[in-house]
Amino acid sequence: MSHRHLSRLFTQHIDVTFTQYVRSEKINKAAILLATTDLPIKIVAQQVGFDTVHYFSSVFKKVMDIPPGEFRSRLQAD
Repeated sequence: MSHRHLSRLFTQHIDVTFTQYVRSEKINKAAILLATTDLPIKIVAQQVGFDTVHYFSSVFKKVMDIPPGEFRSRLQAD
């Protein structure tokens, strides 16, 4: 099965692209790490597979509508 065909089938069944799915899973894992650990954001970014903290922060904000540092701060304030 070709990569293209597999990607098309994935999108038909899950209703998001494979790339969007993987990105969402990474951000969900990052949110858990931010909520449950004191790891620096840079380390969280690395652990979920982002090369730079800047790119991680921009993707996190795009998906979660809040930067990772603010996400953690709000959780700690509650």
